[in-house]
This record gives sequence, structure tokens and C-alpha cells, in this order.
Amino acid sequence: MEREEFLRYLRQGKYDKLSKLINSNPDILKFLDELFISNKKDDIRRALLVLKRLDKKIIGRYLFYVLLALNERRIIAKEAEDVLKKLSNKEKVDDAIIEISKRDLDEKVVYLFLKNMKYENVFFKAILEYTKTKNIYDGIKVLLKKYNSDILKILANKLYSKEKDERELVVDILLNIVDSLDENQKDILKSFLNLTLLGDEDKRLYKKFKQLFGKLNIKVELSDEELKYLLKSHGKNILNVILREEVKIPSDFYDKEFLKEFLYKGNEEKQFVGVKLISLKKDSKTKVDLLFKFLNYGYGKAKTSAIRELKKIAKNNKDLREYIENKAFIYARKMNLGLKISSLRILKEFAKKEYLEFLINEHKRLKNLIYKLEEEKFMGGFRHMLMMEEEIRKCNVAMGIIEEIIAEICLKYNIHYNDLKIAEKIGYEFYKTIELIGAKNLNLIDIYELLDDIERNGELIVHLTEIVINNKISDDLAEKILEITEKADMEDKDLLNANKIMIYASLNRVDKIGEIINLAVGYYSKLAFINAIKKFIDEKLLDKEKINLLIPKIAEMIFATKKLRLMALEFFKEHPNELVIPILINEIGSYKGEEKLMVDVISNVIFKYPNSIHSIGNLLNTDKRKLCLKIFYKVSQKMPELLEDYIYLLAGIYNSADNEDKKLIKKILKNIVNEEQKAILKPIVGEL
Repeated sequence: MEREEFLRYLRQGKYDKLSKLINSNPDILKFLDELFISNKKDDIRRALLVLKRLDKKIIGRYLFYVLLALNERRIIAKEAEDVLKKLSNKEKVDDAIIEISKRDLDEKVVYLFLKNMKYENVFFKAILEYTKTKNIYDGIKVLLKKYNSDILKILANKLYSKEKDERELVVDILLNIVDSLDENQKDILKSFLNLTLLGDEDKRLYKKFKQLFGKLNIKVELSDEELKYLLKSHGKNILNVILREEVKIPSDFYDKEFLKEFLYKGNEEKQFVGVKLISLKKDSKTKVDLLFKFLNYGYGKAKTSAIRELKKIAKNNKDLREYIENKAFIYARKMNLGLKISSLRILKEFAKKEYLEFLINEHKRLKNLIYKLEEEKFMGGFRHMLMMEEEIRKCNVAMGIIEEIIAEICLKYNIHYNDLKIAEKIGYEFYKTIELIGAKNLNLIDIYELLDDIERNGELIVHLTEIVINNKISDDLAEKILEITEKADMEDKDLLNANKIMIYASLNRVDKIGEIINLAVGYYSKLAFINAIKKFIDEKLLDKEKINLLIPKIAEMIFATKKLRLMALEFFKEHPNELVIPILINEIGSYKGEEKLMVDVISNVIFKYPNSIHSIGNLLNTDKRKLCLKIFYKVSQKMPELLEDYIYLLAGIYNSADNEDKKLIKKILKNIVNEEQKAILKPIVGEL
């Protein structure tokens, strides 16, 4: 049969005809070999469809390619699974792989098992089955004796996996077997180990890699050129090595090439590494100058890190403090808004009253710039508008920092806000500054003047809340604040309601509870509502009857946004109530990453209302079993008597459970059974 004829039948989907031709003329298999080697996805799928129709002896010859196809897209992997099921007479693919692993296998298949091995996955179990061992450490030792040192190469390559669990499994294996390796095997393993492993983000894994390096006598030594090369290629990873292993950086390292690589290329991650490398340098004017370059050209966390480092130097080094201050002051005057913002953040560390005139005038200058940008915003296209909006945002950030610095100065030098005469100088007030000062020292602002302004402009109520929260308010002032708060109005009703709720709660106005409930209709007002209720409960201002009236309002927030849901759950964790059990049962397992909190909440409800355990027990035979078992485990630790009715039900589901559930079931049973019950359950669940 000619190759063209074979391919024609294949493209036409005549797989039965091809299988019959192969059975009568095995030489045709050479064309099937070509298909698997070709790496063309559709050809591999068609080859599997032919293979599925052949006898097991021929299928066994292609086992490596069939297993390889399991990692392809689903349409191909499905055909590979069918072939494996036929070869093993098993209905599940995992069972098929385990069954196949009982046979004598080609080394390529064994290597494939090893490459795909993860903790407790089917290939992990297949290796144990193939090597007839009970633990993976002994299994790898058997493979090393049977095959060549490619086993070590495969394991070493898995140390560089992106998956933490995979790296941890392999380093554990190597730590366990390294002492049993001969010198040649150790040398082979060493050749595949790179110092970058010591830069692993996980500190626990770092310690294990360090231990492995120690067992192999691998020293942490890097030439200047190697250090530069690895920093360019592995950045953060090698930075971790430098920090952990105290690797010395050459004095000529911070040159133009360094700035080109770690600053001017504009990569935020590399810039961050650059700042961290500079922070290792001894404090000096050169170091400060380098950090200021990152304020000018850096992005995101690199810029933030540079600011933090400059603040740290200014705080701890008196000799450089004035140099940093002067440099920041010069940059704060520039109209590069990114640089201005960073410089102002540094100036906040100094907060000198000599800055006041500059800061007030700079605020006015920025406000005028916003007016200009607003006019220009619609003079270009869409991209131009976005650029203008970004510049306006930066102006607002800079103005906010200025107001914060002025507040710091007033508090530091005991200056009354009115003495600044800001409105007289530039025509408007700094209400954020008033808020920040008033929150820490009410005597440095005119609170009644602020209340008059709020009465005229309800939008300003947002600046009153923090002042009320952080001060002990006299009765007369409280009455005035309540009067103004009740009348206040603003465009954003949710924000208005949130501020009203916070003010009522801060003044302990529990008599306003009805109004507080009605005000909590939006996102921010609901956040304020939960915090207000917590405060009232903590200060014992609400009786049980009133609390029960509030529960439905808080419970409905479990269905809201993530932040509100988490706050509602935290509330019920601290204040358990059986009324929420039906909601929690319905929602349990619906939100990834919130299972632990949900388990804690339900467990606390059970501890307070033991009869509610029956509602949870009904979940054992549902898809929420895993979370039910986690709740049962917490209950078994504190109130084991509540689970006595579930002993044999738990034992009954043991055999059908997965490994994780089996471990939990055994832990639960261990906490709740007596010696006689242990003996009865031993044939089912083993030793407890």
C-alpha cells in the first residue's frame, strides 16, 4: 500500500478499512508511525481513531504516544482515553493507567510518568505500582537502579516548575535519596542545579533547596559577570539569593549599564529589583541620587519602593537628611506631575512650617492647571481626552498630599488652621486639611465654622465624619452636629447616608436605629451600617430583641458584593445567629477563597445553637460534603458529643470518599468515638 493511498483513506475517515488493511499487512504501520511523530494535531487525532480499532498488541506498541496525547486539547485527549480503556479493560482512565503500570514498560513511558507526576496524582500512583513500592522515595530509588541517570535529569528539571507543589515534591524526593547516590550521580544532579533555586519566593522551599545544596557541597559563589548576567535574566529571583546569601555586589555595579537595564527600559518589575539593589548600597549622596532617578523615571511599586527607601535614609541618617529634603523640595517645584507627587510624599516626612507658603501657592497653581486641562480635554480625540483625565487625576493626588502635609505641619507646630488664612490668600478652604487636623486635635480648628459651611454645602459632610469619630464630643456640640447632619444633602445619596450612619454611631445615638436601618440602601451605607451595629453591640447599647431585628438586614448582605459579604460573615462569626443558617447552607461553597470563613461562621453558630447541627448533617451526601466535613471536624474538636449520631454515617461514606475526605473523616471519628467503636470501625476505616 502506498503512502498517498493510506493518507487518502485517513482523510476520508475510513478508519475501519485502514484497521483491516493493517491487520492483513503490518508493514502499513510505518505510516501510522509517521502520523504520531509528525506532531500535527489532526493527524494525531486520526491516528488514534485508527489505533482504537486495532488489537491490544499493536496498541501497546504506541503506548508512549497515546499517553502523550492525554495532554493535548480535549478532542484528542478523549480519543487517547478511549484507547487506554480498551488496552486495560477499565472504564476510568485513571484506573487504566494504574492497570497499565503493572506491566513491563518501555523506559520512554516510565519517563513520561515521571514528567507528569504530581503529589498523589495518577502518575504518582502509577510509579508506586510499577516499582512495587509503598512510598515515592523508594520508588525513585528503584527507577535509578533500573534506568540511567535521565531519571535525575527529569527530577531536576521539575525543580524549575511554576507550580510550588511540584517543586516541593521533587525537592523532598531529592533530599530523601541524595545520600544514597554515588559520586557520579551526585555530579550529574549538581550539573542541573542552578543558584536561582535559592531565590524561590517560598521561604520554606528555599530552606529545602539550601539543605539540598549543602548535601551536594554546592557553594554559593558568583563572579561579577555571572551576577550581572543572572540579574538581567532572573531579576527578582537572584535578588532573593543576594539578600539571603549575603552576596556582595561589586562597587562598579551601579553604572550606566545598570541604569539602562534596571531603569530606562521601563519594566516595572526590573525597576523594582533595581531599587532593591540600590538599597543594599551604603548610604551616600550617590545612593540618594540614584533613588531620585527612580522617582523621575520609575513606575508603580518601583517608585513607591524608592520613596520608602529615601524616607528611611532621611530618618536614620542625619548627614543625608538635609540633602534629601533639598532635593525633594527642588523636584516638588517642577511641573512633572509624577515627580512632583513623589517629591511631595518625601517632603511629608519633614513637614516644616517654612513650606507653608510654597504649599498653599502650589495648591492654587495645581487648581488652575486643572481648570486649563478641563478646557483642553475635548480639544482632541479620545486618546487626548484620556491623557488629560490622567493629568487631572495626578493634579488631584498632588493637591491631596499638599493638604495632608499642611495638616501635619499644623499638628506638629500647634498652629490653628484659621491662622493660615488660606481662603484670604487663594479664595477657597482646604477642607481635607481641616478634617485631618480636627480628627487629631479639635482645638486647632473652628468646628462651628465648619458646621456652618456644611449647612450651606451638604457635600462637605464627608469632612465632618472623621472628626466626630475621633473626638469626645460635648453634649452641646453633639446636638449641633446632629442638627446639621439631619439637614445635610448631597448628590451622592449613598455616600451621604454612609456619613450620616457613621456620625450617628459615633455619637452613640442608638435611638436613631430605625433611621440607620432605612439609610443603609447602597454599598457604602451598608458598610457603615455593619460597622455601626458592631459598635452598638460592643458597647452593649442594643438588647437581644433589637439585634434580632437587625439580623435580616445584615444577612441579605451575604448575597451582595465581596466586601459586603465578607463583612457580613465576619459579623456573624463574632455574633452567631441561627436565623442565618439556611442562607449559609445555600451559599456555602459558592465563593472561592471564602470557604474557611464560612466554615468558621457556621461552626460558631452550631456552638451557640447545637440543634442546628442537623441542618449541616444533611449535606454529607451532597456536593457540599467536603465543607460539611470541615465543619464537623471543628465541631468534633470542641463539642464531640454533637456528632455521636453521625459516627456510622461517616464510616458509611468513607470508602466512596476521595483521599482528602478520608483523612478528614478519620480525624473526626478519632475525636468522637470510644474504644469499643474504634474496634467496630477498624475493618472499614482502619486504625484510628
